[in-house]
Amino acid sequence: MDDPKHDPGLNEVPRWLAVARIEMGVAQYPPGQSNPRITEYHAHTNIRGYDDKASWCSSFVNWCMAQVQIAGTASALARSWLEWGEPLAQPVAGCVAVLYRDEPDSWKGHVGFFLHADEQSVYLLGGNQLGCVCENAYPRDSVLGYRWPAPARAPAFVANLATTTPFVEIREATADDAEAIAKVHVLSWQAAYDGIMPAQFLKELSVAARAQMWRRSLEARRMRVLLACVDDAVAGWVAFGACRDADKDKQWAEVEALYVLPSMWGEGVGKRLSDAAQHLLHDAGYRCIALWVLAENRRAIEFYRRCGFLEDDSSGSRKTIRMGGAELTEVRYVRGLID
Repeated sequence: MDDPKHDPGLNEVPRWLAVARIEMGVAQYPPGQSNPRITEYHAHTNIRGYDDKASWCSSFVNWCMAQVQIAGTASALARSWLEWGEPLAQPVAGCVAVLYRDEPDSWKGHVGFFLHADEQSVYLLGGNQLGCVCENAYPRDSVLGYRWPAPARAPAFVANLATTTPFVEIREATADDAEAIAKVHVLSWQAAYDGIMPAQFLKELSVAARAQMWRRSLEARRMRVLLACVDDAVAGWVAFGACRDADKDKQWAEVEALYVLPSMWGEGVGKRLSDAAQHLLHDAGYRCIALWVLAENRRAIEFYRRCGFLEDDSSGSRKTIRMGGAELTEVRYVRGLID
């Protein structure tokens, strides 16, 4: 480590990074609407009052710094951070990373908080990344500089959130994962749909039967499935692919299902799965995502809203299904995938 005075150590993270993590999932709204939270970010720059369609990566970093009483650049330009604080010879977790966009000599750029790096990429937590606050990878050679608050600033560190937040590994599912997927499927249904679906129906759900179904589906590769693993055990999964709705064109993808073990609810596992799926769908060329959720499943609806989804107000966005002998209403939620 070339900058030991900036090393957070194993048990601490920068205070502004802790703030940024809490904001994960804040996202741009579809055309014609604007997320007021992003307008709050803009209030700390020279584009106060702008909506969420204005570039907001620098606004987000300014806002995060303001929450811990550290002055930012007050500018909406990402490259303004190249003149802020002091430079670092090597990046450390939470430092401000400034990147160029299009050309090194262009005025365009991106700014976010450095997390880690490999040979090809730097991984940042920031705003306006795929249209939301999330973790994302960028080419390592696009970095213009790393910055840290000047030494006179307020104390920089808080207890490491990793001590309470589990490490989540995201990987592709195979047919060998069918039983683990089925276990999550059954346990999450029994917890999430208690009081929504008939109790006897939920009680009789079979892991073995679901495992057979999932094995066939994974072998047929009808959809793509990502797993979230904690300590090498499957804690959740997301299934996604091309949208199956007749009223959506080829630009639309669909999250067919996302489930997490009840014991892991509130630990950020579902958010990691949602972010990973959105990233892959964006890279595959999709521009919008749809999903269906039970109208009575308020917990799931609030989760999807935090992930940037809004209720679809177009025709055909509600349907009735039968499950376990009960008649239930499903509602479609949608969001855009922003470059």
